[in-house]
Amino acid sequence: MNHTTTDLAYLAGIIDGEGSVSIHSTLARRKFQVYVAQVIVVNSNVPLIDWLHSNFGGMVHVKPSSKTGFTGKRQCYTWTVTGYTLDKLLPLVLPYMVVKKQQVDAVIEFRGTFGNALRGRDLPDAVKQLRESLCLKVKKLNSAPTEPSTPLPLVALAH
Repeated sequence: MNHTTTDLAYLAGIIDGEGSVSIHSTLARRKFQVYVAQVIVVNSNVPLIDWLHSNFGGMVHVKPSSKTGFTGKRQCYTWTVTGYTLDKLLPLVLPYMVVKKQQVDAVIEFRGTFGNALRGRDLPDAVKQLRESLCLKVKKLNSAPTEPSTPLPLVALAH
């Protein structure tokens, strides 16, 4: 991936403002935990979604209007990045992240646990525990209040 710093900074801003950085777990075959890390951007602007997909890969899906909760509103699209594409992309945008920097750090560490050939129930307990702790960390960061702990000063704008 060859991207300009402007493209990477813009992408970081899109992820910070419009995106979601997450780790989800499910029980595979009712026997062992499977974890998936992803970055998702949902937006109604088709040129933005096209730009994300053409420049950074990933997948694009049309979000059914019934699931948006806003009938009669614009159609939304979902851009999703997982796996190997995520491994290459997140270290590039990390320096430009502001709001979701800790989540990106945790997902990078999480994805680093996928370098070995072992999967599922064959994983060492230490790797399983690390994945679970990083999953919980990202969930906690994503549910943390976004309001400042101290009131922000009001600044009058000059006309």
